[in-house]
Amino acid sequence: MRALRASILFGIVASLTAMSSTGFFADTSGHRYEESIDELGTRGIVEGYANGSFEPDSPVNRAEMLKILIEARHSGSAGPQDIRCFADLQDRVPQWYAAPVCIGRELGIVTGYTDGTFRPRNTVNLAEALAMAMRTFGVPPDKPATGERWYDAYVSAARDRGILLPLLSDPGHLLTRGEMAEIAASLLLEYEDEPGFSSSVSEADAICGDGKKDISEQCDDGNLENGDGCSLLCISVPEPVRIAF
Repeated sequence: MRALRASILFGIVASLTAMSSTGFFADTSGHRYEESIDELGTRGIVEGYANGSFEPDSPVNRAEMLKILIEARHSGSAGPQDIRCFADLQDRVPQWYAAPVCIGRELGIVTGYTDGTFRPRNTVNLAEALAMAMRTFGVPPDKPATGERWYDAYVSAARDRGILLPLLSDPGHLLTRGEMAEIAASLLLEYEDEPGFSSSVSEADAICGDGKKDISEQCDDGNLENGDGCSLLCISVPEPVRIAF
């Protein structure tokens, strides 16, 4: 009996040790940005892939970056008035990123390019990511000095906070998922205690079909039926959703 108990205890300890050594995701243990990734993961702001990985060194696009920032700071915001707010968001069946991108536009976080597009699938560079992040969290940029580039104030704000210091000399650096987590988590932890801060909801709180329109939903009529204007994915469509990316 003692041997059995010892064996069970050893198994429990081994399991807990294995969990703590691997972190929140299967491939982030020991990663440079593991702490930030885990912070966002435990809050339900970021998700991994089906195999439990996060792929911290994979590139992140403009839509993904903006969605994470919206989830971290403005999860309680009302849905956007327009989900076709940019010239390249005109699909008859809206893409998954249409709502957060258009919320970002309504909040003044993004303005898009001069041709009226947002280019959601472009890998986001460091300058763009810092501008999005600082605007999302309401960090006032320093007044630009004569001859400064549009992003210098945002780089300066990141430097003051010690965010991604080794990369700040290269504003064109293409961001990774881990670096995205570092930016978002750093600002979230700095500002979450500010009065009026709207923290993120957990995955359990954002439920399609519960009749409550959450930040990632374009509609929620309290059911999971298609053909009634609100799809089973809580996207406003006149026909069943076709997944495309």
